[in-house]
Amino acid sequence: MTYSFYEVSALPFSYSTFCLPSLFTAPSAPIKIVLAQLSAATFYLCPYINPAPKRLTHTQQAAFYYLWQLPYAKKQRLLMAYRDYRCPISAPKNPTLQTNPYWQWLVRFDLSAWDIRKLIIDKPFEVLETTSRTQPNPLWCHQRLGQSQTLLPDGQTVLIGGEYEDWYDPDFYIYNDVIVIPPNHSLNHTLNRTENKADIEIYGYPKAVFPPTDFHTATLVGEYIYIIGALGYPKDRRYSHTPVYRLNTQTFKIEEVATRNSMGWIHGHHALLKDNRIIVSGGQILADDSSPLLDNIDTWALNLNTLIWKNITQRHRKWRRFYVARMDGGCLNLGKYSQLNDCQNTHNSNRAVLHALEIEACIGCLPDLNSYRQLFVPPITHETASDWNIGNEVVDYDKTLFIDGVKVGYKSDHECVHVTIEGNLSDDVVELLQQNLRHKLCKVENMACEVIALE
Repeated sequence: MTYSFYEVSALPFSYSTFCLPSLFTAPSAPIKIVLAQLSAATFYLCPYINPAPKRLTHTQQAAFYYLWQLPYAKKQRLLMAYRDYRCPISAPKNPTLQTNPYWQWLVRFDLSAWDIRKLIIDKPFEVLETTSRTQPNPLWCHQRLGQSQTLLPDGQTVLIGGEYEDWYDPDFYIYNDVIVIPPNHSLNHTLNRTENKADIEIYGYPKAVFPPTDFHTATLVGEYIYIIGALGYPKDRRYSHTPVYRLNTQTFKIEEVATRNSMGWIHGHHALLKDNRIIVSGGQILADDSSPLLDNIDTWALNLNTLIWKNITQRHRKWRRFYVARMDGGCLNLGKYSQLNDCQNTHNSNRAVLHALEIEACIGCLPDLNSYRQLFVPPITHETASDWNIGNEVVDYDKTLFIDGVKVGYKSDHECVHVTIEGNLSDDVVELLQQNLRHKLCKVENMACEVIALE
């Protein structure tokens, strides 16, 4: 049995379990589909532009109308590029030019995977309405976290890497690409722009040459961009190593830079160029695969002549640090306690009950809100940060105290509570701080906790 299919200009005929690949042809040149066995009565073509998307954001509206106003031939090329470049693809060369109209559209409007699924349909509605975890591979998209932007002297902007969402999202992916935006090219929300097939260029790289990179810095030095640091996938991390790569802005080739005396696996930091040195400060460092993220309290300088790192502050030799974590390695519930505490303070009793039940389900007993409120209040004479004129903070603490004139900062995350003592306190005072925090965290979590001192 032979059927002719033409471009879909309205809703599909109906939905069934039979899905054809991307088929878009002019009526004068139909595609003949020969079926050995006809098991479904109706068919639809995919992918196609959603003709009636609902509740669009401003960005989604701009991207949607841009698609519909395209001439037929360009619209067809974009949808065919969707079929070929729907997911991230490997790059064989350094660099590999991967520019295509579909990715250009995503970059132009800074679209997320969720945006793509609202605007382009490539499966039956019964699949779309189920969890997105049915997707076997992540969608390539451009709305990213931890992506660097570097403005070149000629007006071009270079975007490097970044990640989409996090591990819990089915479209989570860390990119190792380079996107070049031409001068005077405004990204997203703009429909009236001159079409140019080469207006946005996208380069890919073999992962062995340039691994997935996010939360790095990109520092322009002459015709090179120095890419320093990354969070990356756990399997790619080398904990005693600081990743440094160099991008040639003329050829867009990337090469690894071998440095010495590195600070460790750093990400989320700041970098600036001064006297042919790249100065790095802030961010977090991973010491090994069992330690939590540690704040980088030092300032480091990479000499571009010798390629040697130097610690120019040496705060780690003067300050004392420790953290307290659950002995079972589980995540802390302090975020849930914070929500409960906020509801109590605002007299939102209904929400407070829900948060209390959530905590009870996690720790196996009623929450100890009093211990939570006293978690960062040691039983020793101290002053609060409001009593002092604090200058630039090296670390963004949750709570800052002063004991005998020495700053003590508390900072928590989902893994542990960090304490940084920015100066000298007696061993007895430090022991008191450690054991008091451990005791209260045990009560808050209803779980044995341990103190780990950092050298």
